[in-house]
Amino acid sequence: VESTELEQLRSKIDEIDRDVTRLLNERVRTAAEIGKIKDEKGMEPYDPAREEEVFGKLESLNEGPLEAASLRTIYREVVSASIALQKGLVIGYLGPEATFTQQAAMKNFGSALSYRALSDIPDVFREVERGECDYGVVPVENSAEGAVNRSLDLLVETELTIIAQVYLKIEHCLFSVSPIDEITKVSSKDQALAQCGEWLRRNLPGAQLENASSTAEAV
Repeated sequence: VESTELEQLRSKIDEIDRDVTRLLNERVRTAAEIGKIKDEKGMEPYDPAREEEVFGKLESLNEGPLEAASLRTIYREVVSASIALQKGLVIGYLGPEATFTQQAAMKNFGSALSYRALSDIPDVFREVERGECDYGVVPVENSAEGAVNRSLDLLVETELTIIAQVYLKIEHCLFSVSPIDEITKVSSKDQALAQCGEWLRRNLPGAQLENASSTAEAV
């Protein structure tokens, strides 16, 4: 009896998946039609205000048990795939790969678009100005160290403007091949060292702190 009930539920899941797949493709085709109209009118394919409107409506329609954050994550990828089919956008970000800036970029744009890691903040601005990247993602502020001045300076010096902002919770990990009591040097991005300053002073008071170009490069 249990086996029969399990098979019935799995069959129901298969049927739901068929419907979901059909509806997703119908949604993407409709989005592609919207993309053509946008292109004809010279409008940007990425519209953060419209995306927030869509996500807000979905959250208001959601009766659970799926959490609102999970629903947003799912639809972030649906929208990302739709934009990728409309136009192959390239997103530049402060690299290297695996930085918090890349995480912020993918949180905002989804995984379906193309990403380009750039060596420093001015490079991100230059690539967008030259049209090599459609959009750029740079750090602007963190709660421990305040504003990232280079980003703010370039926003004043160039014609580029902010079109969206992403809030990212930062959590750092300490990596070492040695036991913690044998660590003599800690390498990381200066902002990360500052964010972890209290912990480092308490747990590694004698360790030398060394600046790296990014947290990813330090690892």
